[in-house]
Amino acid sequence: MAGRDGNGMAEETETGEMPRIGDVFAGRYLIEKVAGQGGMGIVYAARDTKLAGRRVALKITRSKGGNSSESSEAATLMRLDHPNLPRITDYYPLDKPHRVEALVMEYIEGSTLAEWLVETRKPMTNLDVLRIGLQLCSALLYLHEQPRPIIHRDLKPSNIMIDSSGTVKLIDFGISRIYKEGKQGDTMVLGTSGYAAPEMLRGLQSDARSDIYSLGAVMLSLLTGTPTSDERGVRYGDNGRGKLRLPAAVRGSFAELLERLLHWNPESRFQSMREVETSMRTLLGEDKVQREQTRFARIENEATNESPVRVVLLSLSGGAGATLLTITLAVLLARRGRTVTAAEYAGLPPVWCELLPAAIRGESELYWKKGEGAKGLNNRGRGKSKSEAAPVRWLLADQELFANDEEDDKWSRFELELRLNRGEFEIVDLSGDWEAPESVPLIRKADHIIVIADPDVYKWQPARLERLKRLRGESLRQGRVFHYVANKHTNFGYDRYWLSMLPDAPSAIVPLLPQEKIWSLIWSGKWLTDHKQLDQMLSIALQPLIDKLME
Repeated sequence: MAGRDGNGMAEETETGEMPRIGDVFAGRYLIEKVAGQGGMGIVYAARDTKLAGRRVALKITRSKGGNSSESSEAATLMRLDHPNLPRITDYYPLDKPHRVEALVMEYIEGSTLAEWLVETRKPMTNLDVLRIGLQLCSALLYLHEQPRPIIHRDLKPSNIMIDSSGTVKLIDFGISRIYKEGKQGDTMVLGTSGYAAPEMLRGLQSDARSDIYSLGAVMLSLLTGTPTSDERGVRYGDNGRGKLRLPAAVRGSFAELLERLLHWNPESRFQSMREVETSMRTLLGEDKVQREQTRFARIENEATNESPVRVVLLSLSGGAGATLLTITLAVLLARRGRTVTAAEYAGLPPVWCELLPAAIRGESELYWKKGEGAKGLNNRGRGKSKSEAAPVRWLLADQELFANDEEDDKWSRFELELRLNRGEFEIVDLSGDWEAPESVPLIRKADHIIVIADPDVYKWQPARLERLKRLRGESLRQGRVFHYVANKHTNFGYDRYWLSMLPDAPSAIVPLLPQEKIWSLIWSGKWLTDHKQLDQMLSIALQPLIDKLME
């Protein structure tokens, strides 16, 4: 365990002395620094001198009146084995001369969530909170399903460590206990205000549902970016039974999840951590059953066990038209009755928010509903009528989800966002960013790779052509389908020679569209398929490609 450094000074107690920085505890562990401190003891960072100086966390607890607190925690932890729980490597029982006892645990490079909240002073994204919540849920489920169920009873940010990879560890089992069915109440009021369940604060029996409440409280703290200090005033109305107060970005199924986690009445919460885990996995899209069917209304009573078809569009050169064709493909596939997630890659400069019609500009949460359609992206032309069209889910690169991400973290978040908003087809606009290292995993998971090329061959760079050749060879060997689309085709005398320069015959040849019409439509908040003539031209030109995508 790691946290902020202390001054390392020895601390005198009525019953003995705590180690100093530089001391060797039990003739083995060299004390380096104070890693954390609480009411029940101090956690030191130490080196194991018998194991090549391996770093460990040494939790030393003062004993008062001869009672051992660490022994019960050690007994609890030493028989557990879970990736989100600390690994205990040694235990030193009560040392009568000094009245201290110690747990030796794995050292976690990172900080507590409480420290993270203080240092960053900003909320986490919904996806980060769900990812952390699912890890905590897994650890608590493991505890609750022991032969003798263990209730943690003190889940709060200061008892949760997080490392640089986002892995969390649930620490400090000082007040955990074995659940005894039929007991009317706990022996004392325990837990931390703001995180302890209401029944615990009233001295009633704590059970798995108490930990469920605390999990919700921790998640809410991360979503707001502030420690939760009052379990009623922060989360509920004055009587503690009002509507849950959530950040504006938390809505839909995620809001419903938190409502159930944080209900004041244990009977109205999730009744087991397994129920919570199932709900979270569904929300994160880790199950293969179609989620949130109201988002894809045409399959109200349908489930699918098939993975979505992922299609990525690349530009052979700048301005080739990958963005225009990505949006158009999404519209035309939806017209064929398919649910579609159309995404602007997070690494790109955001342009979809300006290109997409006013009805959904800057609002990535909007999508088509059966019988409504989206203004400016209707479904005139061949195929399904507007009222029969499947919905499109638009994911914009400038959405808040990616606002605070480092560059090398954008891909993992983007991948998770695609899973969270899964459709039958995932259409991703990579444009010219396909050469970025973080784009490689996204391309390797694609079923279809579409390269957009226009007649501006003077922009075709030899190095890029060579990389594209290698990508094509790798893709074909691994079973991905590689397509070329010739965009902006017109009879200019050398068009046949231009088409022959492509490694494969193009799957579609899209005619050069009148630029003044494109500008007029975009400026008026519409899309190309809103124009009868352009809609017909695009539908006919892209039909062979769409047929291949739907095979």
